[in-house]
Amino acid sequence: MAKLNRYLVGWLGYYQLAETPSIFEVLDSWMRMIRWKEWKKVKTKYKNLIKLGISKGKAWEWANTRKAYWCIAKSPILHREIDTGQT
Repeated sequence: MAKLNRYLVGWLGYYQLAETPSIFEVLDSWMRMIRWKEWKKVKTKYKNLIKLGISKGKAWEWANTRKAYWCIAKSPILHREIDTGQT
């Protein structure tokens, strides 16, 4: 993840003036979905969401959701929190 992140930041800096925001939005969604899939179990999701600063109630609610991975990747909680957290 860190290696890919460095690459994307460099790419963004190089092509900063280009018209590519939609590409970065799609990549961002894919990275969130991959991170959510990596966590697999409810217990792991719950612990990682708490580490990211989500309240226990909301973390439990989102960790137990039955929504598809892609739907969760675009959720407000992951959209807001996975940006800043490093787990």
